[in-house]
Amino acid sequence: MKSKFTISFFLCSLLFMGLLVSCNKGTSLEPTDRVNLEEGLEMYFPFDGNSTETIAGVTYDTHGATYSHDRFNRPKSSLCLSKNYLNVDVGMADSIGTLSFWVSVPDTTTYQPNLFAKGNQQLGVLRYGLRVSEGEVSLISIVNRWGIYDSITYFNPLTTASIIKPNKWHHIVVRWSDTDELVEVFVDNKVEISASYLE
Repeated sequence: MKSKFTISFFLCSLLFMGLLVSCNKGTSLEPTDRVNLEEGLEMYFPFDGNSTETIAGVTYDTHGATYSHDRFNRPKSSLCLSKNYLNVDVGMADSIGTLSFWVSVPDTTTYQPNLFAKGNQQLGVLRYGLRVSEGEVSLISIVNRWGIYDSITYFNPLTTASIIKPNKWHHIVVRWSDTDELVEVFVDNKVEISASYLE
């Protein structure tokens, strides 16, 4: 199973991240008790004072983002985003993968932009999007993969209950497989979404 990203984020209009991508073997999702997120990494961003992805050794432009303390209170070990971004493809358009990250959101009452997205956000045309906003984790794909049908031509994102607490670090993992036609979202090691693909 292909695992894409373990990120350490902090959002408050700020966002701290520490990113990890790993690679799964095969085409189907492995049982969760056998998943090792550090095995077969494709990308890893420790955010230790810089935005260097350590597998390929590439440094990404943070567009003015700053660094702050991570969940262990280590200085300059998480990326703080406020209208800043990293232009990194997290692989959610791939046929199989896992995206893992840590996030802290100081304000869970207001709308937040997508943490991960592919497409044109200004036009609202996304191939996929992952958002932590108003205490919820939302996941959507417009390529007939993930979502809930609202009408024949429109569907809403898959969304957790309001479980993200302000100023608290949460571990979020998203797994998907086109072969299994399944997507799962875990928050703090608990399955919050397990959904079949759209038909």
